[in-house]
Amino acid sequence: MARLARTAKPCNQWTANELSAYNITVVRQDYATFFEMPTPPEPTINPHVSTTADQNNSQNVKTARTLKYMAFVMDWKLCSVLDFALALMDELEYPQRGELLTIRWNSSPLVVCGKNKRAITDLCLLNVLNSEQWIYAALLLVQEVKGDQDPHAPLVAKAIAAFTHNRTCMEAIGLSPPSSTVIAGITLKGTMPAFYKINVSMELATAVREGVYPESPTIVYEHIPDVPGPLSEGMRPLDNRRVIMSCFEAFKKFIK
Repeated sequence: MARLARTAKPCNQWTANELSAYNITVVRQDYATFFEMPTPPEPTINPHVSTTADQNNSQNVKTARTLKYMAFVMDWKLCSVLDFALALMDELEYPQRGELLTIRWNSSPLVVCGKNKRAITDLCLLNVLNSEQWIYAALLLVQEVKGDQDPHAPLVAKAIAAFTHNRTCMEAIGLSPPSSTVIAGITLKGTMPAFYKINVSMELATAVREGVYPESPTIVYEHIPDVPGPLSEGMRPLDNRRVIMSCFEAFKKFIK
């Protein structure tokens, strides 16, 4: 491995330069390739979410709340994307098991070029391995994309931090951690999501820690829902929303 003459940037400041430096490439895939199924499944969530255009017309309290958050984010900027994401994940039944928790601003250590950094993820779905000692593994990372921020690099950095954290926690309770793991990730620009499968290996984590160029490439797979309306409208149009809900449903199988 060739040593890199690079500074140890915080995770939220990573750009395409960092991805290139660590031999990481983002590859966009179509629906069938990314989700490994030919057609979208029917969402198992409350059907009102996909069929109600206006929160004032909703007869379901939970759906009305989620749609209000959507309007607040897109029209009035009165709440954060995280508030909307939390309400949406509740509607989508993320998590699906009792030992899983969704928390805000989860912080994990990450050593970059020999310097200690912190990776803070906006939302994180956790698998609690030991509740008495608060030992957990991160299964899903959700990150807001702000302004012209690189949509990929900060999420990849946080996935590497999650991988090393998960290994440490598994070893602490006597489990043998895998040498590589696919970390599931979602970014949100407003209410428009993109989905990611980030395969993090020990070689990559070691390269980031030591500031060297890994010989093996890392491929990050991305899917942006093929919505019929403008991406900037996100989930507001019902036609967009149905496509996006199906993607969220299909993505559940990668959260494990």
